Amino acid sequence: MKPVIRLKPGWTKEEILHIIKEKNNNTVCVNKDKCAYRNSEGNACAIGAFLPDDLAIRIDKDYSEGVDITELLKSDLYSEEVLYYMPTKEVYFLRQLQAVHDNTKDDSSVYSNIENFLNHFEYEVEMSNTSKIERDTLKKFDKFFDEIYPKVNFGGLPYLPSDVLKNVDPIAYREEFLNWCNSEGIDLEPKPEETDFDDDEF
Repeated sequence: MKPVIRLKPGWTKEEILHIIKEKNNNTVCVNKDKCAYRNSEGNACAIGAFLPDDLAIRIDKDYSEGVDITELLKSDLYSEEVLYYMPTKEVYFLRQLQAVHDNTKDDSSVYSNIENFLNHFEYEVEMSNTSKIERDTLKKFDKFFDEIYPKVNFGGLPYLPSDVLKNVDPIAYREEFLNWCNSEGIDLEPKPEETDFDDDEF
């Protein structure tokens, strides 16, 4: 029986692989022979693929010797922001995914190694535990976004731009949402100190 990984709402195994293939060019992502979340050519590692470019670059700059996802999620500076972009809260899964990328010897087999790893698990979507503040803020953001962009037409049917972005590119949607929250001075919950990590996972 395969282990079950609980994904955040909106994520699937297929979407995880799609995002990695979109941001990684089937080679191990390194800067000066050290693993990187985003290198100078714009290539991303298996974890860095989920992060916006500016965030991944900041992390690499602050941790020039490299840092794995478990340590990053203990960081007061980055834990909340990084976890927000991850497809799951299950840290051991994220660390194993990162290790599959980092330990690949043949660059041309990065995709196949990651796909084989993902196939070792079953996946289910967790019930949303988004705080009321964040749910209300998401509604306000969607309204704002839908007011500044026109509806998108497919097959003669109109779709709200926030729904289109959310489903077509969830990472870009999260980035737009966080940027909007920052510009509005909105502080989202949960706070980093409220994030529940089990020390045994590290």
